[in-house]
Amino acid sequence: MIRTLASESNHSLVFGSAVNGNVTVTLQNMPYEQAIDMILRPTGYRAEHAGDVTVIRSAKDDKNFRAFHLMHVDATAVLKQVQDVSSKDAQATVDSNTNTIFVVDRVEALRNLELMMAALDQEPRQVEVEAVIAEVDRENDRQVGVNYAGLRIWGVRARSPRALRKRVSALLIPPRWHPKAFS
Repeated sequence: MIRTLASESNHSLVFGSAVNGNVTVTLQNMPYEQAIDMILRPTGYRAEHAGDVTVIRSAKDDKNFRAFHLMHVDATAVLKQVQDVSSKDAQATVDSNTNTIFVVDRVEALRNLELMMAALDQEPRQVEVEAVIAEVDRENDRQVGVNYAGLRIWGVRARSPRALRKRVSALLIPPRWHPKAFS
């Protein structure tokens, strides 16, 4: 009955190891989650809903279900760390299509996992690099049509073209690599 209901509403089911039995119900015009809860109420089982996934297990268990959808980290790469932090009898699986880790564990362990996931799933730092590459050849600057007068915009001033070329070379070669830095 529950499998048919889940299939008709496009939900996935996860059953605990102790879930079995029969129930007879008549349902009409009821949302999926409410229908599942009503079906399970007399059986001693409970359902936990997280998105499209429903976990059904014994109400005697003190475990909960959490789905961790990761935005910036690969879920498969984090699974080993999740298993290390989880309790020994916890269950953790990865859905690589949605980059989500599903965990069934004790409430305290899930709280620790939530903190760990928040710390791990950080947007990577990025640096923007902008560069201007300019090549000045002292031999053919007149053929190319270099206008040294335009360099005054950058604050480059000199009395002669030769002095101006030296000033431009000093601007284009970083100071730590400039030949005069080693003399």
